[in-house]
Amino acid sequence: MLAPDPDPILLQFDGAPCAWQGAAGPFALRADRALRGLVAAPPLAPLPPPDDAPRALRRGRGWIDASEHDFMLSAHAGHHRLDAGALTVAWSHDGERVWCPAPPADAAACEAAAGIGLVAALAARGVFCLHASAVRWRGGCVAFTGASGAGKSTLARALDAARLAPRVADDVLPLDRDGLAWPAFSQWKLPPDAWWHARGGALRLEALAVLARGPAAHCTALPAAQAVQALVGATAGARAFPEPVLAEHLAMVARWSRRVPVWRLTVPDRPGDPAGAARAAFDVLDAQPWA
Repeated sequence: MLAPDPDPILLQFDGAPCAWQGAAGPFALRADRALRGLVAAPPLAPLPPPDDAPRALRRGRGWIDASEHDFMLSAHAGHHRLDAGALTVAWSHDGERVWCPAPPADAAACEAAAGIGLVAALAARGVFCLHASAVRWRGGCVAFTGASGAGKSTLARALDAARLAPRVADDVLPLDRDGLAWPAFSQWKLPPDAWWHARGGALRLEALAVLARGPAAHCTALPAAQAVQALVGATAGARAFPEPVLAEHLAMVARWSRRVPVWRLTVPDRPGDPAGAARAAFDVLDAQPWA
């Protein structure tokens, strides 16, 4: 578990004193209620809820929890707020607090606050989250991304189970300004004993692999423009970022794309042999030249 940060992210539901702690990328995460996977921590003074003077910024559709929803992004004094149907989540401009008016017993509200709310708070601090799984590779890690159902989690788990490459992220991978991956994100769709708790800290992102399915394993480098598109498309929650954060994100993606190889990795379509498919894909991945 990550040590307490002097300026942690406070995940707040109803104003109760914060007393629980976990990890969110390079930052400590504190919640004002006991949430599964978080441990007891010294309480922090609660912060007041966001004000009610919105200025509409954008309407759109994007990833909110485990699926896409229509949303409205609005600006307030000191924070932004996202409304998606019955769900509301807000985050401070400095990324120090995520607030949700619903109780944590509401599973959808908890997933939204600890999903898009936490992703947006990290982005406000210059840490952007890839919607990707990852395994240890070449002294750092390789991230697997792709469309929903592409097999990101399946591949990472199969490689881990076969002891070819330890899994370090299942669904969300925070990446900082230096291009370092922080495999520590409270992933509520998994049981807490399956979370990867930042043992050893950050890992260098050695490559990004965009997954595809096909008859045989194959790996090809993507041209620069497609690599940038892949990194932009893999960023969780980007449609809900305010303009200044979007601008920083695009500048950071340009830097990442200059030093991180981006490949299209075809995983053999073998429904009855996931271990064999993972091994074949890993073999062609491991044969790629070092960056």
